[in-house]
Amino acid sequence: MYGRPEQADKIIKNNEVDIQKVEKDASQYVPAKLAILRATARRSRRTPKSICASMAERLKMNNVLLSHKEINLDTKTVPYSLEQLSADDPEIIFVVTMGKAEEINKKMDEQMRDNPAWANIQAVKNNRVYFLPSDLFLMNPGVNTPKAMNQLLDLAYRQ
Repeated sequence: MYGRPEQADKIIKNNEVDIQKVEKDASQYVPAKLAILRATARRSRRTPKSICASMAERLKMNNVLLSHKEINLDTKTVPYSLEQLSADDPEIIFVVTMGKAEEINKKMDEQMRDNPAWANIQAVKNNRVYFLPSDLFLMNPGVNTPKAMNQLLDLAYRQ
């Protein structure tokens, strides 16, 4: 809120209070074992430096990527193989799309249904693959961060 520091401070404080409420709510759940993928022409996993993964980390979710000590987590994305994803066997897969979301999501969904390697992953078997809106999970959602974090909780635990 340019030129209105009092209003900006109030919004920032309210936003942080809302985030803390979501984090407290998340603490009642057993951490979900999840993978966060970025769907582009080249698939990659999201490190804790990415928006969605940092939210999942604040919610104490169990990002399978963090179990791989050999992976450099200093970037937002890292390459991955379907074989490694299958070995990690996440309960939930969150997919953040960069580009033409509808087209990319459709193609990825078809690949999951048509490729037997995907069929063995717990999240795919149990229909726990969620395509997330880029406005909340690819770019910084700003004051909508509590809304985005609540959406992750809804998908992971409140269904």
